[in-house]
Amino acid sequence: MTIAIWGVTILLGAPSDQSESWSLSMIPAVVFVALNITDAYLTKISLMAGAIEINPLMTGIGSSMISKGLIGVAVALALYFFGKESMLWLLNIALFGIVLWNSATYLIVDLWPLHSFIGTHAGF
Repeated sequence: MTIAIWGVTILLGAPSDQSESWSLSMIPAVVFVALNITDAYLTKISLMAGAIEINPLMTGIGSSMISKGLIGVAVALALYFFGKESMLWLLNIALFGIVLWNSATYLIVDLWPLHSFIGTHAGF
């Protein structure tokens, strides 16, 4: 089934003979959206624990899982539309690093009792 919006045709569902390759090509997009939502969740719990958002672009929406999920979907669709879907793997690696960073931030701020001492004496 296809839908045409402003002269752009969007394919909803894949042809039956290509369904396996179509679904495999969507894996990076699904991972990208999942990493964005995970990033938002970890940001939210880190902010509640006392961390601060250092990305000025995400100050207002960085902890909204819905907003981050929609941004992830929009970026993935744009990359597929322009034929740059291979960039999703690079973005996934970078975003995985951000998720690891947010996990470490949460562990330091919330669970490590000495974080205030280290933060005041080590220049953090």
